[in-house]
Order: sequence, then structure tokens, then C-alpha cells
Amino acid sequence: MEIQKMKRRLIGLGLGLVLVAMVAACSSGSSSGLTGKAWQWSSGTEPGTPMPGVVPDPTSYTATFNTDGSINVKADCNVSNGTYTSTSTALTITLGATTLVACGSASLSTVFLAALPKAASYAINSGALVITLSDGGTMTFK
Repeated sequence: MEIQKMKRRLIGLGLGLVLVAMVAACSSGSSSGLTGKAWQWSSGTEPGTPMPGVVPDPTSYTATFNTDGSINVKADCNVSNGTYTSTSTALTITLGATTLVACGSASLSTVFLAALPKAASYAINSGALVITLSDGGTMTFK
């Protein structure tokens, strides 16, 4: 009889851990369509910043949102890692360690890395990710 009670408790504990893991995965945006690809920055607008209308080489500027809430960023010759949170349409990006290589005068590395932490919300429409920044600017990814 005592063994049956222990088995029930262990099963209950296991189910509880699975539930906690599922809730954590959902809070990082795993079901939002944000994860599963390296988004390539294709265009942007931002008040008062030299953000390009069209990015000349989108493959040089990517953001990969992972299901664990981490983000990997390629900014021309620099790379960065960080974290993000997303709920419904809200998006927050916090970049961590970033390489500081001088990529050249035509590079948009500095602009790209400065804009990402300004993320306020996002939408995915027709295969494009549009991040709206806290100052009203936008970044479009494909």
C-alpha cells in the first residue's frame, strides 16, 4: 500500500515538472513563429538614426530566436548573444557579450546592434518579421 502511494506521488511530481517546462517554453515565444529560422534583416526605418531603407546584404545581419529564450545575432563581422521575451505581440531583446570588430565604413553593424534592444513589439505577416521599436521605427526581416 505504501509503495502505491509513492508511485502516485512520483508520477504527480513528474507531471508537475513537465507542466513547468511547457509553461517556460511558451513564455519564451516558442509557439509564436519567431523561432526556427535565422531572420535576415532586409529593411528598416527609425527616426533620427541612419537606418537604411533597404539593407544591401541581408545575409550579413541575422537574428535567430531560440526556443529557450536566447537570441543569436550576426551583425556583419560581429556576433552577439543575448535573451528575449515575447508575449502575444510584445518583444523585448537584451543583448549580452558582443564582439567589437571594426567591419568597415559601409557596415551597418553598429546601427543593427543599437536598434535590436529597442524592440517593443513584433508581427509576422506573409513570412516577414516586422519588429516595431520603442521610438516608432521598424526593422523588417525575411
